[in-house]
Amino acid sequence: MRIAVFGGTFNPPHPGHIKLAAAVISNKLADKILFVPAYRPPHKSDWELVSFEDRLAMMKLAAEALPESEVSDIEGYRPDEPSYTEVTLNELTAASPSDEFVLLIGEDSLQQLHTWYSARTLVENWEILSYPRPPLNVTFDNLEEKWPKELAEKLYRGKIDLPVFDISSTEIRHALKHNLSTFGMLDDKVADYIKEKLLYR
Repeated sequence: MRIAVFGGTFNPPHPGHIKLAAAVISNKLADKILFVPAYRPPHKSDWELVSFEDRLAMMKLAAEALPESEVSDIEGYRPDEPSYTEVTLNELTAASPSDEFVLLIGEDSLQQLHTWYSARTLVENWEILSYPRPPLNVTFDNLEEKWPKELAEKLYRGKIDLPVFDISSTEIRHALKHNLSTFGMLDDKVADYIKEKLLYR
């Protein structure tokens, strides 16, 4: 199978994540989506980050809406180190050598990819698909400033034209913290989980 690895904090997961993943499937860019919640994301502060267990549980609830998806707890087995994508992809490939893993990231991550752990190894060994994050538009020239030409070309070819879903976890957390409506911003099961656990209050 061709599996798109979709990592993130998912703090919390929302319908935009699921709709984006569904668009990847419907456009035949992958056969399956593997959601990988980060245990300790290296590029983000954790002051608003709820527990890995809660984010994993919410992601599993959200992913029920997409049959062609699965949720992995692989990064929970490395609690003492940051959740490096290159390490995760190595472990996934070793565990399922007959599958083809590709990485799905936003264009904002594409812009900063050169700062990631083992970035060159990551780009050399795996296909990277990047989805739009307007108003950002990473050009080939932008990539060539940070990467050798052949890797810049590979990354630029990986830019995919998918719908933009204007929902953000930051906005959801703000709404929950201030007792504002989150109607349409959360899957019902995820909303119920957040309410039951009193998350983001």
